Amino acid sequence: MVAAGPLASLASALLALAVLLSIPGTAWQQDWFLVALYGFLAFDYAFISLVPAGYTDGNMLFHLIRWTPP
Repeated sequence: MVAAGPLASLASALLALAVLLSIPGTAWQQDWFLVALYGFLAFDYAFISLVPAGYTDGNMLFHLIRWTPP
């Protein structure tokens, strides 16, 4: 449950990358920067939420994997 947020961000970032790579030659090619920005932000959110600092999903995952006491 804790890993769902970072995994969803990573999945949407990979989907944005796939769309970005398939966009040349289509009617959407003039809007490539929107797809690139969305992909960058999704990768950024995935990375930031996995950093084990403060009250983040990364910190929760770290403590779940290490079996630390509450």
